[in-house]
Amino acid sequence: MALRYVPLVLVSLIAACGASQPRASVGPQLYLAGDREMWIVDAGTQTVRHVTRSQLKPSDAPHRIIARGRRLVVGTAFGDSSFFLPSVHPDRVWVVDLDPRTSTARAVREVTVDGVTTVHASRPPGRRRPLGAVNDGLLLEAGNGVDVWDPATGRVVHHLREANGIIGAATGDVVTGCTDVWCGALRLIDVDTGGTRVLHAPSGLTFEPWEGAFSPSGDLLAVPVREPGALDAPRRLALVDIARSRIAVLDGSRVPAGYTLVAWSASGDYVFLTGGERSSHRVIVGYRLGTRRAQVLDVDVGDFYDAAAI
Repeated sequence: MALRYVPLVLVSLIAACGASQPRASVGPQLYLAGDREMWIVDAGTQTVRHVTRSQLKPSDAPHRIIARGRRLVVGTAFGDSSFFLPSVHPDRVWVVDLDPRTSTARAVREVTVDGVTTVHASRPPGRRRPLGAVNDGLLLEAGNGVDVWDPATGRVVHHLREANGIIGAATGDVVTGCTDVWCGALRLIDVDTGGTRVLHAPSGLTFEPWEGAFSPSGDLLAVPVREPGALDAPRRLALVDIARSRIAVLDGSRVPAGYTLVAWSASGDYVFLTGGERSSHRVIVGYRLGTRRAQVLDVDVGDFYDAAAI
């Protein structure tokens, strides 16, 4: 079974990265996953290491790499007919096993990064593929909203009727979405009550919550913003304070359209935004919380399709 290989994938990745490191790290590390290769960017020294990784096969899975604390889950660690999603627990992932004939979800299970099963395999209702995870279970598209399904009991425990459009990042008890097709306002949906808050984008901007990411503590949402109706417009990074319903668009965070990816460091005090198209120059921006502006990292990397930071 593929699960027994999980610790080996993690250990070999971290050990190899450390062995090839040219100087001591002084900042968070950003891991950019391509096809069978990876670029590791040190935000402090603004240096890059390039490594090959056979686990990073070309794939349309939602994630090629996920940070779990200061460890990484990469590529096809769980087999070619599976993909993984981050759990709300910082040391676990959800593994989704697919039917290779229909690409529907055959089973889901939760495991630690050491390969220990914490929730045994069960089949989602209607074989629906999970969209993400919250405290009470997995998010499943339901046509007229989103179901929260508990794999441990096999029951749908919540139905989020307000989540009836574009679904974005989720954390322990909050799911993000849009109020309209251009996402001029961000919808924050409380999983337990189904209640919502609506935050309007700053003037002349729209949100892209499907590319957003919550900080490890869940109190901040980092989300790209752009001009409405302009799909090729540059993106900037906005930070949303969930408790205070405040939005700050970061100076210096402009990146071109393309592979717009957001990743938080394990400490939660540093966040990255990337932009740029395949086979063109990729722009990487980093921001340390509490500083005045974001900074473009002076590094050159190749084609990547997913990102994680530790």
